[in-house]
Amino acid sequence: MTIRDLDDDLRIDVPKLLERLAVELPRLFHDDGTPTAVIAPLRLPTGVSPTDVMVGGWDFDGELGDAGSLRIAGLRLPKIGYYIADDDPLRSAASVLYGRLPRWPASLDETVAQDEEAALSSASAPAVMRRVNCTLRDISIAKDVLRGGGTLGAVMIAALQASDALTTAEVARDAARVAMSGTKTSDECLRLVEVARERSADAVRACLTLLELLDRHRVAVKPDEPMPHEPGNEEEKGELDKSRLAVMASARLIVRVATLIRLPRHTAPRLAYRNKQVSEALILARTLIDGVLVFVRDHHAGAPGSWSTLRGNIPNIKEPKSPQTKPDTAIELLPRDLNKSGNLLGLDKSGRDRRIAAITRIDAARIFMLLHSARVAEAVRLFPWLAARHRGFPDFSGGFADGVTVLLELQRCRAILRELVVRTRGPLTDREEAGLPAIEPRLTIREAHRAFATSRRMEAALASHHGFATYAREFAFSHAVYKAHAAGQPLDPAHSLPMLQQGSIRWASKLAHRNVATVATTGAAFTTSAVATATDRERQDLPRFFGMTSIEFVTASLQTILAAHRRGAKAVTLGGGAHTLEIDWSIFELTELMLAVVDASGEEVARFRKRTRADGPASLNHCRRGPARRGQKIIRAHKTARIAAFEKKLTAETRHTPAWKTMCAGYDTAIDAAPAADQCVPAYWYNPEHDLPFWSTFQRAVKEPAPEPASGQPATRRDALMLELTGFATWAPRLIAALLPTQQTALAVTWLAHGFVGIAADPDFAVLR
Repeated sequence: MTIRDLDDDLRIDVPKLLERLAVELPRLFHDDGTPTAVIAPLRLPTGVSPTDVMVGGWDFDGELGDAGSLRIAGLRLPKIGYYIADDDPLRSAASVLYGRLPRWPASLDETVAQDEEAALSSASAPAVMRRVNCTLRDISIAKDVLRGGGTLGAVMIAALQASDALTTAEVARDAARVAMSGTKTSDECLRLVEVARERSADAVRACLTLLELLDRHRVAVKPDEPMPHEPGNEEEKGELDKSRLAVMASARLIVRVATLIRLPRHTAPRLAYRNKQVSEALILARTLIDGVLVFVRDHHAGAPGSWSTLRGNIPNIKEPKSPQTKPDTAIELLPRDLNKSGNLLGLDKSGRDRRIAAITRIDAARIFMLLHSARVAEAVRLFPWLAARHRGFPDFSGGFADGVTVLLELQRCRAILRELVVRTRGPLTDREEAGLPAIEPRLTIREAHRAFATSRRMEAALASHHGFATYAREFAFSHAVYKAHAAGQPLDPAHSLPMLQQGSIRWASKLAHRNVATVATTGAAFTTSAVATATDRERQDLPRFFGMTSIEFVTASLQTILAAHRRGAKAVTLGGGAHTLEIDWSIFELTELMLAVVDASGEEVARFRKRTRADGPASLNHCRRGPARRGQKIIRAHKTARIAAFEKKLTAETRHTPAWKTMCAGYDTAIDAAPAADQCVPAYWYNPEHDLPFWSTFQRAVKEPAPEPASGQPATRRDALMLELTGFATWAPRLIAALLPTQQTALAVTWLAHGFVGIAADPDFAVLR
């Protein structure tokens, strides 16, 4: 990791971030979902080099700070490194990164390897993803099916579209069921039952399209070719039989479902019975869709017996007047069943052909490009069925798309955790590298007290410990130092706060920290700050992410990530009340795995085990006491203070409302809902600018301060925040007049709130929010 200079701070990173947000990504689809004729090249703002706006470990294989790149860990940005082709002139401009820019994977193994390398090792991933009833590999396989495209890609798209239509039908069915629970049958009840039937018919039409595409895939993989030898090879003949029987079983199921919903407009006398028929049809349709999605995953991964599994997942439905078909003749009856189902659904052959053509026109490989480069919001906006709920990802209300956001959020969690660890103990060592572990002393509250004690010690620490140099630069902007200076404590004119007070950004931290009075003011402010007054011996590490140490951050984040989207729209609520979180004790095992990922030397894991004494068969029992209980309280308190509004918004919705829809809808009010973009909530990938209204209102409050309360004491936390902003506006009028409020600054703050920047290390700021 490149050591940052003491005066290398947000004055450099913020302009780079705004330049990054101005990058025009290649346009892959038109707004109607049709692919563009050609993929437009990546466009950078005038005079901007790709090395200026790339993030190490995200856009290229390197550390934060390499090649002068953007150095803010944990930003929810698209990955632009993929879009710089080998023959692109931009690659020569990024010559310092040559050979380290990623390339689009060419196989399933490469897709899985890239995902695991960015998030978790192959050994750790299964243990983590078991928490959500899927594996990281399942998400990678689903993405890679789209990369491969072809007939199997079309089958997956059709299955997701059918699942989306079926979910709509299930909602309509539930509404009709509730209406019929009354004592009288009303016109509204009749209308709801009819809507349920129509939506069910739409879902089954989508299933019929899925069946035809499944048969096209069967033909494409050549199961109908004659055996190259006598059928003595039972394995080959068995797979041939299974593919025919699986498709034929699907066809019979579709005929049965179409029969159940072909009823005419409902009338009161048999209303309940006919709605029951619709419900049975939906259950059968769900069985087919879920079975096909499991087949797609297994078939693409090369799992043996994928056709047999599909056949086993579909009920054995026989028609009364049809003989039992055999493998050799099963497929001959398929055209008859297709026509019969289409007629029952009022769908002629041309209508089915149009539906199939609409699916085959979708460029699946470009959808993969969007998802693999973290452009999830754009992908779901163009193709909402990517977030269809299905049992392939049973714990995600947003299905496959939610799985992708979890994968991306694990990558973000890893980036922030690594930055925390690096700031704590210096550049990390690798087991394969020769040499000793980091020689810099671990940055703790005690070490900071020693450094802040005198100007000589501080100057030595700034020169020798890059973690402390980073902390000192960021602590200069802290709430504690601001309060001290606002109260009249002296700071050198070259210090960042006096410069900001005059509306200037031309400070010089090196010069300022040589001043004895400045060191005294800073040291006193540190002594009274929230972090320094903590007495818990297990919370001594100094670098913090919104008040959390590295271990607290990764423990709370993994719990939030792996609880996200479960139980429908109740995205991050698992028992214990609306705004608390019952901790799963296996989180401590997962914390070890993530710590091992960011630090191959094993030092961080050893320290964690020492703190929790989780070093034997009895570790789980011990975790239920002592440190684990304290960790549980920290997580609960943090969640209550930080994302209560987010949870309240989600839990107010119906259980069928996916989190991605809630995120895109926005908060009811901007200032009353505290932003939580710094939290590891995967749903933020659906709308990274979700908190922009809040920060815009925040800015306006600085520009137009609220009057002091008549009682003299703020009634709410919001009132206290407004008073704080009033004082800031009075303290730095030139800065307020020069910078705020503008759309640019609001946008910059919104995106900075996602990442690990200096203000995120200030525990006082976490309290203010």
